[in-house]
Amino acid sequence: MQRHQFNVLRAFAACGRNGVTIKNPLQALFVTGHPASKTSHGVPVSVVGYLAAIKPQDHGSGESTNCPFINPEEVEHIPLVEKSGDPESTSIVVEATPRVRETHPKWTPQILAPWVLSAQPVRISGWTMLDPEHEAHVGRFRSTLWEIHPITKIKVFKDGQWMDVDHLP
Repeated sequence: MQRHQFNVLRAFAACGRNGVTIKNPLQALFVTGHPASKTSHGVPVSVVGYLAAIKPQDHGSGESTNCPFINPEEVEHIPLVEKSGDPESTSIVVEATPRVRETHPKWTPQILAPWVLSAQPVRISGWTMLDPEHEAHVGRFRSTLWEIHPITKIKVFKDGQWMDVDHLP
C-alpha cells in the first residue's frame, strides 16, 4: 500500500454525520450511529509496512474480540508502522484471531522476529475492524482504534522477493 493508502486506515472515521468533517477523527468513532462504523468495518485490505513489535496477549482477562482468549503463543497485537523506525504511537494494530492462527502454524513470534524493527517490509492482508476496547492506547501504542483483525495473510520481503510466511522453510 502506498503512503496515502496507509493513512486511509488511520482516518477511516474522519468524516462526520451528514458529511460534516470532524477535526479529531477519533471523535467520530464514538458518535452513535456514525456511518463510518458501518461502511469501514469488514473492508478487505492489504497493507505494506514494518513490524514495530510483537506483543503477546498473555495477561488480563483477554479481549472480547477474541472470546477472552489469552495465550502468548497464539494472540498478539502487532504494531505495523508506515516506515521502518517510526514510533509505535503511529502504528496500526494488526492481529490474528485464534481461529485463523490454527491454520497458520508458522505465524509465531519466533518466525516473525527477523522482521521486527527491521528495514525489511511485511505485507499484511485481512479485514478492518473497530476495536473500541483500546481507547487509552491511542497516541501511545497505536494511532487509531481501527485494526486489521483478523489477519488472513502475512507476506515478508526476503531475498528480494515477497514470501508467504506459511511457505518459509
